[in-house]
Amino acid sequence: MSSHSEYFLVALLLLLFFSALTIGIAIFNKTKSNGLHLYDAYISGLVIYTVGCIFLLIDGFNDDEIFLLSLSVFLFLSSYFFWIINRLSMRVGLSIEQVRNIQTKNKFFLVLSVSFVIVINLIFIYFVYERIIKGHFSGAFALLDIRKTISSGEAGYFYPGIIKQVRDIFAPALIVWLYLYYYGKYRALTLVLVAGLILIAMIFGGQRMPVLVLFLAVLISIFIKKKAEGAYISKVKIFFFSLIPLVLIFCLNVLLGRAGEGEGIFESFFNLVLNLLTRVFATVPQENLHVLPYLSSLDIPAFSLWLSDLSILLPGTQAAFSNELHSYLGGSKQGNAVLGAPVDVFVNAGYIGLVAVPALVFVVLKYLNDILLYKSNPFSIALFIVVFCYLPFCYSLYLFLLNGGLLLCLYGIYNVLVPRKRSG
Repeated sequence: MSSHSEYFLVALLLLLFFSALTIGIAIFNKTKSNGLHLYDAYISGLVIYTVGCIFLLIDGFNDDEIFLLSLSVFLFLSSYFFWIINRLSMRVGLSIEQVRNIQTKNKFFLVLSVSFVIVINLIFIYFVYERIIKGHFSGAFALLDIRKTISSGEAGYFYPGIIKQVRDIFAPALIVWLYLYYYGKYRALTLVLVAGLILIAMIFGGQRMPVLVLFLAVLISIFIKKKAEGAYISKVKIFFFSLIPLVLIFCLNVLLGRAGEGEGIFESFFNLVLNLLTRVFATVPQENLHVLPYLSSLDIPAFSLWLSDLSILLPGTQAAFSNELHSYLGGSKQGNAVLGAPVDVFVNAGYIGLVAVPALVFVVLKYLNDILLYKSNPFSIALFIVVFCYLPFCYSLYLFLLNGGLLLCLYGIYNVLVPRKRSG
């Protein structure tokens, strides 16, 4: 491809993307009364990935970078078509009205859920301490090694799928439910107990994303509740609240051994913010760019990577394709390097998939959206908020199911089969 053709193609892709984005913002503003939908979170994830692909062009571009941007814009525009249908046609979304005048004092659900969360997370913390910290590191607290050991199964099976559904999805949803809807006794004490235990369990897990999602879900809940009450939202309080997850992640980085040596506290904290922004926007596109030659050299049958990934949800310590990618990029097979949605769809289903998958996602998310929000059940709304925060970073079906999709589907089915009161 000649340089003139490359510049023209890049300019065309950028024009299409930013034009659609500008129109999309206008459509969203006009349909705000319809509330937030799960498909909004999905399309925002594609926007984030595409922006990351654009960042890769700053220092010049080659055929692989143009190809990656083309895939991303193609999938975004296909999804954008269904997103417009979604915004203009759907009336059931997360809104202020679903918080206003809805309360619950369901003590049975509270006791059962809190007990379940405490037991599962205490078992996880105990296993990590006994099998890894105490037995393998002689007291050396190296969280990065702990996370890799859990993933590899070297110290036994830790039921990561179950733990993730409970610790990273169910427990944050329970916290949101407690804050937004529960008005029984010991509410504040229960909130502190559950939140404290979950943060400890997340730190033991050595992952930063669940901490960010937890605080983002709580921040959204605070905003919704204050709006529902007609109360003033202090920007100063929001700013200081936003610092809490950054401080926790900073401490987590130190425990993971990711803090720069010889850096001062303020320099390290500033670098943390930059690293998080890089992680959100650029890391996955950059990794995908580097593995494109490797992927093109493989003979990958249609849908095979999706089927392989789904098998990882089953009990056991099977290696995933993401482990192979991490190894190819110079890491160990204990780590993970995920494919972004455009590359994941293209590798599994080709160009047809770039059109068909957004349609399938639209149908599935619309169904789940309606199930969770139609009855205005307090816990299903709380679960919706948490999954909404995860969805932009769920690049594949496997990640969607792992990051709350499985629990969301099960709860949605339960919510349909078991009639429940609006306030329950």
